[in-house]
Amino acid sequence: EHSFCKLMDNVAKGDESVEKMELFSLSPTSITSFIADSVKKEEDTEMKELSSAVYQTTMGNIFFTKQALEELVRKNILFYDMMCFEWRWVVTKVELANNMSADVVESVLGKIRDLPEEIQDLLSLMAYIPNALDVSTLKALMCRDGVSYEERQVLDLLQQSSDEGMLLLVSPNWIFAHDRIRQASLKFASEKSGSEETLLHISSVLLAEGADREWCQYVAVDILNSLPVEKTDCNELVKLNLKVSHLARNSGALGKENALVHKGLERLKAAGMT
Repeated sequence: EHSFCKLMDNVAKGDESVEKMELFSLSPTSITSFIADSVKKEEDTEMKELSSAVYQTTMGNIFFTKQALEELVRKNILFYDMMCFEWRWVVTKVELANNMSADVVESVLGKIRDLPEEIQDLLSLMAYIPNALDVSTLKALMCRDGVSYEERQVLDLLQQSSDEGMLLLVSPNWIFAHDRIRQASLKFASEKSGSEETLLHISSVLLAEGADREWCQYVAVDILNSLPVEKTDCNELVKLNLKVSHLARNSGALGKENALVHKGLERLKAAGMT
C-alpha cells in the first residue's frame, strides 16, 4: 500500500469528520483552462490545438499533463519568447503529439537525466526503498565512496528535488511525489553501472539503521535476496532470512514468512550447501 494512503488512513482514524473525495481525470475543457492559465494565454483556437494534443496523450490526468508540458519545454517545443514576452510553440498538433512520450515514466526519466548528479543519486537511492525516509537515513545512504554529507546538505538536495516536483515532505519523512516518479528513478538507477554495489550499500545502511525499525530489515533482506549468489555472504543471508521470517510470523504475515524461508533454502542450494 502506498505510504500516502497509509497516512490518510491514520488521519481518518483520528478524526471522524474527515471525508474522502474521489478525484477523477479532468475534462478536455478543464485541461485547456489549466494550460491556458499556465502559459498566460487566451483559450483560443491555437491554445485548443496545444491542449488537445496534450489531452490525447494524458487523458486528463493532471500529473501526466504537467509532465507532458515540462517535456515540451525541455525539448524547446514550448518556449518563452524573450522578444515577445510570451509562451509560444511553432509546430503543428501532430508534431506536438510526436514530441510527447506516450509513456509518462519515459517522460519523467528524461527530466531526471537533466537534473544535477547529486539529485540523481538521491532519487536513485530512494527508488530502491518503498518506504518513506527521514533525513538521518538519507544522509547515511548518501555517504559512500569516500563522499560525506552534512544533514543540511541532504536537506538542501531534498528541497531542490521537491522544487522540481520529484519529492514531497510528509514530516518528518520524504516520499516520491508520484509512483511514476519512483518507477522512473528506479529505471534510471538500473541503467547506471555499479547498481549491484549500490544495492549492497543500501542493504548495509538499512541493517545498521534497522535495530529498532523492522521495515529496514524487511527491505534489506529483499534487496540482498535479489542479488546474485556470488555478491552476498550465503551464511549471513540465510541467517537474515530466518531472522526476518520470525518477525513476519510474529506480525501474522505467514505468506511473507514462508517466502523468506524458501529464499533461505534457495540460497543454500545455489551455494551447493544442501
